[in-house]
Amino acid sequence: MANFGKYVRLLHSAEAVAEFQALFGLQKINKARPQEEDHAASEDEQQNGKLPAASSTKESSVHKRKHVDSQHLQNSTSSSFENDEMELDTTDNVIIKNKIWYYLFCFGAELGNKYFYLVFYPFFMWNFSAWLLRRAIYVWVVTMYLGQAAKELIKMPRPSCPPAIKMERRYETEYGMPSTHAMVGVLMPFTLLLSSIGRFEYPFLLGLIVAIFWTSIVVMSRMYLGMHSLLDVIAGITAGTLLMTMMFPFLNVIDDWVLNSKMAPFVILLLILVSTLVFPRDSKKWRETHADTLNITSISGGIAIGSWINTYIGMLVPYTGSLPYVLSLPSLLTIGVMLLRMVVGVPLLLLMDEILTFCIRNTMAKLLGVPLNKKTKRLALIELPHRFGAYFTMTVVCVTISPLTFQYLGLDPHGPYMDL
Repeated sequence: MANFGKYVRLLHSAEAVAEFQALFGLQKINKARPQEEDHAASEDEQQNGKLPAASSTKESSVHKRKHVDSQHLQNSTSSSFENDEMELDTTDNVIIKNKIWYYLFCFGAELGNKYFYLVFYPFFMWNFSAWLLRRAIYVWVVTMYLGQAAKELIKMPRPSCPPAIKMERRYETEYGMPSTHAMVGVLMPFTLLLSSIGRFEYPFLLGLIVAIFWTSIVVMSRMYLGMHSLLDVIAGITAGTLLMTMMFPFLNVIDDWVLNSKMAPFVILLLILVSTLVFPRDSKKWRETHADTLNITSISGGIAIGSWINTYIGMLVPYTGSLPYVLSLPSLLTIGVMLLRMVVGVPLLLLMDEILTFCIRNTMAKLLGVPLNKKTKRLALIELPHRFGAYFTMTVVCVTISPLTFQYLGLDPHGPYMDL
């Protein structure tokens, strides 16, 4: 038992994370910094983990990264009315010796973030296969919900800084075990790959290579950016693989119920409500874990109910041709149409997100009789309706209204969805 604890501590050590970062060309130099300058960074820059401007040399680039100690993180979550800006009294001067690894792992981290989903899900649904995407979504929502809940229950901190270098500040107030990035890095590519077998004909080896590469850069990015220990990553890979394996045999049954049951929309909305209410919380403050989880359930519910609406109005037509469907390289005309759909559709979704966010937040603030500011935005009675209303509505529009818009503009000459 003592040996087991020793191995756990070794796998979870921040020193191992620092060694991994050094192996791929990150080096940190600590310098004291006046506390007043720490407040100069805007709220958006702090929340998004934006790298401040850095000076360049012939051999390396230096990026300044802020960090907070674990005791302050615990104190910062004690009240929903506390200032969202953390007191930062040190600065990491990070020397990036190898920009290739830096950009590769930053890209890998984005494969599990909000803006990737905003582009990938619409692109996959509008241009390739709604059938395939829905199956990945079913696994995604269950796996991510359980992974986020596990973080709040296990309460294992992220690697300490120093010795690790924190490169993504927006996740610092979350716990680390398991890595949900690692979970989604496994489940998304491999659910798509395995679901495509027998449905599409293409070079399977190529698909396998893409899936392994996808998983690898997502998983390695978590340690490179200093946000997870090796133990967090192993737990995420294991949990993601187990949940995907358990759900895979039932995906067709789930999809048939979602599309054809008259009760599906009501049950899905009830599940979103109940899952939000029972999600474990150890403080009164609304943290990024809670926000991300509500985003995930709202997006998944929007895709499911939007698909149900498409089936009900006859816009989602089952594919009746022979299987497997042979994939081939698209023509230049097809590529142009695909790009035009994205150019038209994604800005529409972004605009809707901004409008809904503004309207819902201001409406709830007026109903509660409180001013709308960075403190009150985190109140559950403002954050919950905002997250659900904006993301759920935006996703339903993505699934139902956008295809009709494409038809009107002549970007979908074949009419209804062919549910490939």
